[in-house]
Amino acid sequence: HAEFMQFVRYSPGQFYAPHQDTRRFSATSASGHRVFTVLVYLAHVRGGGGQTIFPRLNLTVEPRPGRAVMWPNVRDDDVLEVDERTEHASLPVRGGVKYASNVWVHQRNIRRPALYHCPLTAASQDAHQEIFSARACDSISSSTSQLRLARIGQ
Repeated sequence: HAEFMQFVRYSPGQFYAPHQDTRRFSATSASGHRVFTVLVYLAHVRGGGGQTIFPRLNLTVEPRPGRAVMWPNVRDDDVLEVDERTEHASLPVRGGVKYASNVWVHQRNIRRPALYHCPLTAASQDAHQEIFSARACDSISSSTSQLRLARIGQ
């Protein structure tokens, strides 16, 4: 359910404005919300800055090599709703460079549709259902295709 790991590099003066890692409309997408974010700091920011802040939680995380931060992007009482408390930002790097990596974990498998280049649409307007139908890929539902999917790590 995870996106591929991404690496980021912030040079002096660079920052990331306050944002959420998921959007309200993501609940009805094939892969659902990004339910968790994992951020790992890879190096010291020698000139300072580059902290990750969570303004609504009054929390600041200093970038230190090997430090990891994981947070939910959805509410625990309703995973279809964005948790506004986890809005976050990266403060400007004052000097040196900030290196980090992040991984986003989705509610549903994000890669399976891509294996067969199948565009997926929700089979129901009810966002609580996790039933999806493939439009151009009916063969995926055959037992042979299911076995093939299982063999390639699905």
